[in-house]
Amino acid sequence: MTNETPLEGEDGAPYSEGVQAIARERGRQMAILGYTYEHDQQHNVRDFIGAAVALAGGKPSGTPAFTVKRSDPDSGYYQRADLVRAGALIAAAIDRFDNEARA
Repeated sequence: MTNETPLEGEDGAPYSEGVQAIARERGRQMAILGYTYEHDQQHNVRDFIGAAVALAGGKPSGTPAFTVKRSDPDSGYYQRADLVRAGALIAAAIDRFDNEARA
């Protein structure tokens, strides 16, 4: 748990730890790794979903547009980290979808 102010829903109730972790990871991907909305235009929604499925331990259909490295499957901490990264990729897919719909 970080000392950051918890994210809250419209009703003022804090979001769960998982939702907050995903939001922080998506922010990190954008701010530190440079995976901005502009960068994300290089990929389609299915690219993000395929990478998220792979991180979550599944087998994406088709050939992935980019690869992701999974953590040690025997480590609970790293499994959580992979799920957080997968959630952030799903958020990127939603952002990509929304941006495309607005264009």
